[in-house]
Amino acid sequence: MDKNFIQSFLDFRWLTFISSSQHIQVKIVATLIALILFPLIKKTITSLFINKIKNSEKRYKWNKTVSYMLYFLIFFIIGSIWFEGFESIATYLGLVSAGIAIALKDPITNITGWLYIIARSPFKIGDRIELGNNAGDVVDITISNFTIMEIGNWVDTNQYTGRLIHIPNGRV
Repeated sequence: MDKNFIQSFLDFRWLTFISSSQHIQVKIVATLIALILFPLIKKTITSLFINKIKNSEKRYKWNKTVSYMLYFLIFFIIGSIWFEGFESIATYLGLVSAGIAIALKDPITNITGWLYIIARSPFKIGDRIELGNNAGDVVDITISNFTIMEIGNWVDTNQYTGRLIHIPNGRV
């Protein structure tokens, strides 16, 4: 084979790869910038506003709220970077929501339980609760579960056992 033919073939393939991958490279860079800006924005909001709240319970709730809002925002930004017409994807997801609801029954139940915990406040961080066979002090509440530091069980008094128990919000 002619050496010039092979060289021109390789050059053409390389140029085609570069031109097609430049679009992807721009998307990767934009995604990385968004992911780098996410913690910076969170830290800025925390230092400017949330740290000024004196009540630790309110500060905790605001910190969680800001985190969830920023997660949603970063998801939307990255989705709009990678998918053309991201709004039409939302329409598509609306059409298949019945199937998603059936497949994701437990996570949806946990999110609903979390909304109930946030709105009605049946308990808050620091409260001692008993749910089924588990008893302890609430140390964290997230969108999918809450965490208690267990008391009792094999210990005769109301002392901590040293175990952290994660209970799904759907059990509330």
